Amino acid sequence: MKLLFDLFPVILFFIAYKLGNQNPELAAALATQWLGGLVSGGQVSAQEAATLWATLIAILATVAQVAYLLLRGKRIEPMLWISLK
Repeated sequence: MKLLFDLFPVILFFIAYKLGNQNPELAAALATQWLGGLVSGGQVSAQEAATLWATLIAILATVAQVAYLLLRGKRIEPMLWISLK
């Protein structure tokens, strides 16, 4: 179970990347709308949209893991802290 918990952000990254590549135009449109301020020119291309979404999902999943562990009063592994930074 711990292995699945540790791999949670990685699994979500690949799922989001796969979904973004299946419909790149939609992923680019949503990424431009929501994340356009993070890229130069404010326009996210179809080639980079899947990577941008997958990275955002992985970061949010890692933050959720840390928050969950903090709320449960459990020890946070150093590697999880490193991956969050």
